[in-house]
Amino acid sequence: VLGFFSIPSSKLVGYALPALAPWCALLTLAIVGPADTGARRTRRLWPAVMGVAAVACVAIVGVVAWQAPHSSRALALELRARIAPADRVVMVDEYYYDVPFYARLARPVLIASHWADPELPKRDNWRKEVHDAARFDPVLGAQLLMPLEELQAPACHPGVSWFIVPHGAAAGIAAQPGATRAFSDRRAELWRLPGRTCR
Repeated sequence: VLGFFSIPSSKLVGYALPALAPWCALLTLAIVGPADTGARRTRRLWPAVMGVAAVACVAIVGVVAWQAPHSSRALALELRARIAPADRVVMVDEYYYDVPFYARLARPVLIASHWADPELPKRDNWRKEVHDAARFDPVLGAQLLMPLEELQAPACHPGVSWFIVPHGAAAGIAAQPGATRAFSDRRAELWRLPGRTCR
C-alpha cells in the first residue's frame, strides 16, 4: 500500500496511513511470536520477513524524500514579514503547498496557470488536483484560478500584489511598472507589485 500510493506525484501524507495498522500488527507478531510452541519454524522466518520489509520501507521513504521538493519556508517568512491585510498573493504556474502555512495567510492564494488546457485532466499533478477541487465550489474556483494570460496586463488591485514565480520565470512580472524582487532562491522568486486602481 505504501509503495503504491507513493507513485502519484500528487500524493498526500494521509495516503500511507492505511498501511500503518497492518504494519504494527506484523511487528507485534514478530516480537511476541506465535502462541503455538510447535510453530518454531514460522517464528524463525518472521525476523527475515520483517527485516526485508523494513529495508523495503526505508528504501521507499528514501526515494520519496529524495524526489520531494525543497521547502519554501524562507520565502514564506519573507512574505509574512512584509504582507499587509489588503494584499493578495498569486502563485504563477506552480503551487507551493507550504507557503500559506509558513506565511500564515488568512485568505486563499490566486493560482495562475493554463486552466483551459484540454490535457490538464489527463495528467496526475498539482494542476489536476487543484482543478478537481475547484469543481466542488465553482464560484470560488473561478475567483482563485486565474488564466496565465491575464498576467500580461498590469493587475487592477488596490492593495499590493505578491507574485511567487518559479526561479528564472519572472520576466513577465518583472516587466510590469513598479515591480521589485523581494526574495529569490534556487526554487522560487517573490515579486512585489504596487497597487493599481483601474476605472
